[in-house]
Amino acid sequence: GTLEQITFRLTALHQQFGDRVPMITPPRGLELAIDKFHTLAILDRLGFPTPPTRLAQSRDLAMAAFEELGQDCVVKPLFGGEGRGVMRVADKELAWYTFSSLEQLGAVIQVQKFIAPGGRDTRLLVIGDNVFGIRRQNDRSFRSNVAAGAKCTRIDLSKELVESAKTITRRFGLHFASVDLIDNEGGPALFLEVNAVPGWKGAQRVLDESIADCVVETLERLCEARDD
Repeated sequence: GTLEQITFRLTALHQQFGDRVPMITPPRGLELAIDKFHTLAILDRLGFPTPPTRLAQSRDLAMAAFEELGQDCVVKPLFGGEGRGVMRVADKELAWYTFSSLEQLGAVIQVQKFIAPGGRDTRLLVIGDNVFGIRRQNDRSFRSNVAAGAKCTRIDLSKELVESAKTITRRFGLHFASVDLIDNEGGPALFLEVNAVPGWKGAQRVLDESIADCVVETLERLCEARDD
């Protein structure tokens, strides 16, 4: 949608939320999670490790960030999902043309250091008080999205990861969301993003629990809390 349409829709959601209509995904949580830069800033303030990232509004500054981050970077839109518009750039000439095009489009250019090995992450799927661990791996791409061909496996989560997921989603005010961590050959996994509208087709294939039922149960509890 246009900026005007999106602003109107979020304002309408805020008005409903202000009237205490229970929402599984409140508008403020949407606003925070949609903005990848804001999300990383919040994760940093909460003390979670994130990939080195730079933001630029011109080709020259983006090229400087590309050089600073080792000339092997992931370029992604500030707003986005399912891996759309995300590309790995490891060639200086390609970076120049990419950043030139983005500058002409008036885009905010997000340049993030590529973290090896790529294509592997852990999704912490939070639904109310439930936190499910989903391991995603793509042997053909650095993208770990199911839409890009990643395969899912259910995993057990440590108490630390469960608490981390709950801390983050509480900060965002979200009741149904995912927190994604990417593998890092150089150290511990890095917190990458928070999804306020997580895709769950791949997750449901490897979970015995019904995600839809968990969502409905969470919404019912929110309604009960409102009535109390």
